Amino acid sequence: MKKRIIAVFLAAVMLTGCGVPGESGNDAKNDSSGSGGDNGKELTFALTTDPFTLDPQLCTTMNEGAVDFHLYEGLYRLDGSEVVPAGAESYDVSADGLTYTFHLRDGAKWSDGKEVAADDYKYGFERVVDPKVASPGSYLAGWVKNANKIVKGELPLEELGIKVIDDKTIEFQLEYPASYFVGMLSTPALLPARRDIVEEKGKDYGTAPDSAVYNGPFALEKWSKNEGLVLKKNEEYWNAEEIKMDTVNIEIIPDAATQLGMFENGELDYVEIPSEQVSNYPDAETFLTGSVEYLQFNLEEDEIYANKDFRKAVSAAIDRSEYITMAKGGMGSPATRLVLPVLTGTSGTYGEDYPLDLYSENSEPDKAKEFLASAMTELNIANASDITITLLCNDTEASRKSAEVYQEQIKKNLGINVEVEQIAAKQYWSNWAEENFGFMIGGFSPDYSDPYTYLELFISDNSSNHSNYVSEAYDSAMISSQTELDPVKRYGYMVEAEKVVCEDLPIIPVMCAEKSYLINDKLKNFTPCFVAATYNWIHAEIEE
Repeated sequence: MKKRIIAVFLAAVMLTGCGVPGESGNDAKNDSSGSGGDNGKELTFALTTDPFTLDPQLCTTMNEGAVDFHLYEGLYRLDGSEVVPAGAESYDVSADGLTYTFHLRDGAKWSDGKEVAADDYKYGFERVVDPKVASPGSYLAGWVKNANKIVKGELPLEELGIKVIDDKTIEFQLEYPASYFVGMLSTPALLPARRDIVEEKGKDYGTAPDSAVYNGPFALEKWSKNEGLVLKKNEEYWNAEEIKMDTVNIEIIPDAATQLGMFENGELDYVEIPSEQVSNYPDAETFLTGSVEYLQFNLEEDEIYANKDFRKAVSAAIDRSEYITMAKGGMGSPATRLVLPVLTGTSGTYGEDYPLDLYSENSEPDKAKEFLASAMTELNIANASDITITLLCNDTEASRKSAEVYQEQIKKNLGINVEVEQIAAKQYWSNWAEENFGFMIGGFSPDYSDPYTYLELFISDNSSNHSNYVSEAYDSAMISSQTELDPVKRYGYMVEAEKVVCEDLPIIPVMCAEKSYLINDKLKNFTPCFVAATYNWIHAEIEE
């Protein structure tokens, strides 16, 4: 099962607000209507990289997900950490938690004026599990009856456990009870799609403004590849009168320092501060992004990566606190476990209810060398200097800096050779998806506020298990969590699974990411969140 993955710190995704390069609006940033000009209230944001696609079922990165979140609307929507009605007004759930019936709201329309129908939601789910589509988010539909078997080609699409009762009623049959199922429904992969549009546009669907229709608060008006996007308020949206911004401009600005300069010049309404400059802005706001950054191994790529003692050696060689200082300007906290501690627990947060400190915040050179010696014996390697590994990162400055800090720490504490390979972001994500890597910088941001969102990625048959990690103990604990109705027992199984994967180390958790940001004083109701859509401008407005 895959994830929109979406690691903020890798893609260095920074959403901010202003006009697309080359547009006349860029010359008119002047007044209380935001960074835009005379075309109503505008926001200007920036991404460091262009979205690869805006087809929700093919979404893989945070920037794609952030845009899709505003162009489309699921049955329910995560608004911060609150689950609120969206395309549906209400739902019923059976006593056994296996049947959900959603009642769509009247008056919901697509941007071309056509009524949103139950079949549009069904078709979105069909696309995400259809092997021909090969959606990276197919795992997110895994709770629906027969979804996983359809993804594997073991059952036809017609066996998917979704039934359209009528145009305004849709029923889902689940494999197992999932208390957070409704909260997942704003995830890009599970958003609706129009059959007629998808079939008409084919492979072009989601690649240009006129290649899709939109049922969310905004519609895509312009997309100049590698320059910027323009989103306009969707006048057909059922709650359009509550959308305060007329235009959201998203510029593509690869350099974070350039973004900061643009903000200071009044060209952007929001900017995330480059880590090396955070200390210059003591009044900046800080938020937890939800991303847990880790180093990821592909256990099938090379015997050295498959060796557990070698992975333990690398983990012990990493100084998490030093890394955060050197690579992130002190923004972040050491990850001593995999699951973000602030997720929902059984009585408080997950971290409060189930505290775990499985890794040291500082490097442990002696322990690292002991693990390395054991690995070398098993692999029949005489000298540490005979070992060369390659660390893959993307072509952003932030990713390069991270890779160099990791490189230095591993070389210093283990005496092995570490080469850094930096490639274009699009190729980087392709390599990850195709498992064309041995050792890379990776990470994950939660789709919903439940530990399962992190842990499901490492179930052996999960389509996003790109580490090719297999553990009977881990699978057993996770399967038990799927069917357990008692919340305390269910969480107990997930903690058990977390301990197993953190001991086996197909990934090495390093840090929980934070960002500091500056915001236009007149921009209100724009609050970053650590779960689902990190950036939500649906309620944003500019004070007069």
